Amino acid sequence: EAELLYHLSECINRIWSLLQWWASISFGLLLVAHFASDRLNTYLVILLSLLYLGFTGVMLQIVGKNYGIAESVYADLERLLDENGALSSTAIYWLDNRTPSIEYLLPMTLGGTFLGVLGYLLYSYWRSRN
Repeated sequence: EAELLYHLSECINRIWSLLQWWASISFGLLLVAHFASDRLNTYLVILLSLLYLGFTGVMLQIVGKNYGIAESVYADLERLLDENGALSSTAIYWLDNRTPSIEYLLPMTLGGTFLGVLGYLLYSYWRSRN
């Protein structure tokens, strides 16, 4: 049980670190779009957009795998509870406080941020040219 809880904690920490890193890149791109829009050229806008798209895709794959691993750990804890009939208070807390809303809120938030960042980059470039 302790190993499962540790593994679950590590997966959640990894997801959180990845999301923080991605958010930092997103805000950095927003800053570029806002403060350097008059210096951007078509090549640079396309390059930044493709790099952001690729980075987001890789990040989503890694987050998805870690989310799947966390769900597997939850299933293992439930199986352990069914077989042994008892788990520690910590394990019970983790099982009772799973947040299925993350399945909906996380993609919505990430998608909105992704579209907003790319949209603002393109808008800033277009506005500085007109």
